[in-house]
Amino acid sequence: GGDDRRPPPRRDDNAPNKKGKRPPPRDEQPLSNKAPSKGAAKSKSELPQLAVTSASVDAQGRLAVECTCDGASASPAVEWKNAPEGTKAFALSLWHTAPDQEKSYWVVYNIPPNVSKLTKNSTAIGQIGSNDKRRAEYDPMCSKGPGVKTYYLTVFALSEELKLASTQATRAGLLA
Repeated sequence: GGDDRRPPPRRDDNAPNKKGKRPPPRDEQPLSNKAPSKGAAKSKSELPQLAVTSASVDAQGRLAVECTCDGASASPAVEWKNAPEGTKAFALSLWHTAPDQEKSYWVVYNIPPNVSKLTKNSTAIGQIGSNDKRRAEYDPMCSKGPGVKTYYLTVFALSEELKLASTQATRAGLLA
């Protein structure tokens, strides 16, 4: 007999889901408390990359309980460095891709260019955008269902401050 082993089917990460929507781009890194190593592969773009860390994430990449609804519901501490020259503001987004939707937990934008971190439970720096519950606040993760979930924290260095109407101050508005 011949060898009937076949490679496992590949999931097309860009294929539309059951509702016809394509998933968000997957170039962001999951939450981690480690800065990228100096020998890390270059990103798809040649733009400088911010090094983002969080004291609220442990060595295994788990978010502190105090930053979830099982704890104090505190927003995580976030720090970044290596901003490109000419940065006029920063923005951040904490989000998760569920099987049926993208969930946004925290949006902060127009963080001044001289700021390089937000402390745990920070609310006085930058402008707070709306989470997916349409509230201008940090929405702590309350993971439902089995299995480990992956959350993404993206920090953006912006070439200008954002001028967003309150209805546009969402993750989608930030990305646009």
